[in-house]
Amino acid sequence: MSNTYLTKRNYAIAAGITAFALSSAAKYIVKKSYKKITGNEAPQNPEVKHADLKEVVLFSVGLALVSATVKTIGRKYFAKQWTALDGELPKHLS
Repeated sequence: MSNTYLTKRNYAIAAGITAFALSSAAKYIVKKSYKKITGNEAPQNPEVKHADLKEVVLFSVGLALVSATVKTIGRKYFAKQWTALDGELPKHLS
């Protein structure tokens, strides 16, 4: 890949897309795992009759932890690969 495409701006765009994709994949996997383990749909709204507030809060916190962890690891790996291609990282990551 040419260095003209490995700019700070393109890094920010590509890292954002990557983070969104990783977060979406993590959410999908966590929801499927929850359903497989409990036999119920993942609670997302406390107004749903089959979920109580405790379930919704615990699921939301668990999902947030998994999603944040996956995004952090993904961004670290992405920055490492970007640098390996001689890409230009934003100042706060250099």
